[in-house]
Parts: sequence; structure tokens; C-alpha cells
Amino acid sequence: MAGIFADEGITGTSTKKRTEFLRMIRQCKQKKIDLILTKSIQRFARNTLDCINYTRILRQLGIGVLFEKENINSLPPDSEFMITMYGAMAQSESESISGNMRWGLRKRMQAGTYLAPSTPFGYKIQDGEYIIVPNEAEIVRYIFESYVSGSGMDAIAAKLNTLNNTSSEQMLPYWYSTTILYILSNESYTGNSLWQKTYATNTLPAKQVKNAGELPMYRVLDTHP
Repeated sequence: MAGIFADEGITGTSTKKRTEFLRMIRQCKQKKIDLILTKSIQRFARNTLDCINYTRILRQLGIGVLFEKENINSLPPDSEFMITMYGAMAQSESESISGNMRWGLRKRMQAGTYLAPSTPFGYKIQDGEYIIVPNEAEIVRYIFESYVSGSGMDAIAAKLNTLNNTSSEQMLPYWYSTTILYILSNESYTGNSLWQKTYATNTLPAKQVKNAGELPMYRVLDTHP
């Protein structure tokens, strides 16, 4: 056995972030693998184009992929039709699941019960709620107070970086003026939320793009301290 290559918890709709999958392909090109065993086409790739492209690359290297569930070996050229058919079914299923998840998220946004998975600087998620992180909150307050007092974003960033260098605590990121602008313009610091500022495209692989009016946004007041 040459090894086990598993990307746990990673979507199969794109190979870009599947580090183990890509490592397996590299080892195939280095002639370290003769045959790939995989549970199903769905586990190999849920993007039909990726599935066909990689099985073709591997076929040129003389390496077959044995899909156990479908009982297909990718080495014979006539296997490509069946791989395409099953791959399209896997992609369709993935798109359906993604669509259902997006629908559910939007319903929660409409109801005001949505909780964004990532938090802005100064907050953390605890027991399903945004909680203020005291030492980070001090920095957020400093940024707003400095800006209101007339300091520019470059000056604020420079001051924070100076404090970073003199602080005994290992804590803070390196500050840029663009980071300061992001904080000053983020409605989260007012205790309110604006949801669906970005959205995932329906194409595969899905991409997060800025919402320029293609979909509704949801503004909810007093969602957190």
C-alpha cells in the first residue's frame, strides 16, 4: 500500500483545497502509485470536469482508478462514459445539497436567527452568541476614538504596530490602513448585523463574491453587544 489520502471535511466540488488529493496526484506523477482505490466517484470528485480531467491524466500515466461502489476501472477508454454519467449525478447531488443549505441560511437571516460563522476582531462565539473579547475590544475602541479625534488610518495603524513592538504580550496582528478602514466601516461594532454581503455562486467550484444587489441583504438591529 502506497498510502491513504483523505481530505476530511473538505468539499469535493473543487480540488484546489484538497491537499491530500493533490499530494496523491503528485505521487502518481512520480510513479509511486500504480492503482488508486476509492469508495465511489462521489468521493473522488463531485465536479464532473475535474473527475474526467484527472482520470485522463492518470490513464496517460498508466494508472487506473478503481471506483468500488460503481465497479468501474478508469483505465479502459470506454469507461469514460460511465464515469461522466456517475460524475454528473454526484455533481447534481452536491449542487442540490448546497442549494438546500443556502435556502436554510437565508430563512434564518430573514428570521433574525442567523449567526455568522466568523467573527470580527474583538468578538468570539460562545454558546451560540457573540461575546466581547476585552483586550481586543480596547484596541477597537482606540481605533474609533483616534479616528474621531482626527487621526488618519495610516497613523492609527503605525501607532498600533509601535505598541505591538513594545508590548510584552504576544497577541496582535500587524496592522495596515486597510484593516483600520475595515474596522471603521464594519457595522458589527454598532451591535447590528448586515447579512449576505457576499454569497456563493451556483457554479462549480462555488466562489464567494460581493453582493452587488443580486440577492437581498438583511439588516438586523441589536444582534449582539
